[in-house]
Amino acid sequence: MTINPAKILAIDNRVGSIEVGKDADLTVWTGHPLELGSKADKVFIDGKLVFTLKDGFLPWKNRPATLAP
Repeated sequence: MTINPAKILAIDNRVGSIEVGKDADLTVWTGHPLELGSKADKVFIDGKLVFTLKDGFLPWKNRPATLAP
């Protein structure tokens, strides 16, 4: 969620921008996210690195046993 919707919902103190102490799930792409062939290079959930293109899914304590399709 970006900052303006977060402000409208009055949750901009937790989400809407990348700042220390805020909740964030973040994906780093190899190119433009909408570009054909662009891949997720790194995925962070709750500030923890959980996936890299090089290594795939990384061990993560308390992660569900199965992943959604």
